[in-house]
Amino acid sequence: MSFRRWLPTFLGFPIGGYLATQIVGSLHDPASAAAGGLVADVMLWGLVTGATVGAAQSALLATGPRVAAAWAAVNAVGWSLGWLVTSGVIVDIERGHHVFGSSGALLATLLTGLALRQLLAAARPAAALSV
Repeated sequence: MSFRRWLPTFLGFPIGGYLATQIVGSLHDPASAAAGGLVADVMLWGLVTGATVGAAQSALLATGPRVAAAWAAVNAVGWSLGWLVTSGVIVDIERGHHVFGSSGALLATLLTGLALRQLLAAARPAAALSV
């Protein structure tokens, strides 16, 4: 696998993290944790970062704008739900982790993997799938 295939994710994650920080603020902010909004904050963080990474990755799908938009949306939802699951498993979420834990990763991978399979299957003719 070439570096070019990994480049969108490599660039999308820090850009998405920057955008999420601008929208949500720092995950290290004690005022946010004290206000009880930390779970909502990390879910929004995942939504923004996932959408950015998904949009960057969609350039490699080469299946059209509808599939690209769907892929960005699926990533956004998957990453946000990944944070929700992680927040229920990790008891120290207030430490400001920047990536959700393995429990959230399992859910996000399952959701995005199944969605990618459906998106690509719908974008290709049925004859191409029977090879």
